[in-house]
Amino acid sequence: MLKIGRHYVLGGTQARETIARLCLMDPALRLSNLADVLPPFRRPDDRSRYIEALRMAGLPE
Repeated sequence: MLKIGRHYVLGGTQARETIARLCLMDPALRLSNLADVLPPFRRPDDRSRYIEALRMAGLPE
C-alpha cells in the first residue's frame, strides 16, 4: 500500500489501476478499515498525506 500512495503522488494512473485490482480482490477494502493496519509514520502529516493519496487513487471511504 505504501507503494500505491507513492505512485499516486508521482502520477496517479498506476495507483488507480492497482487500487481497482485490490478492490476486486477484496471488496471490503476501505480507508476506514485500512487505517487500523497502516504502519506507524514518524510524522502525523505523512500519514495524512498518504491516506489522502489513497483516497485520490480511488480507495473508498
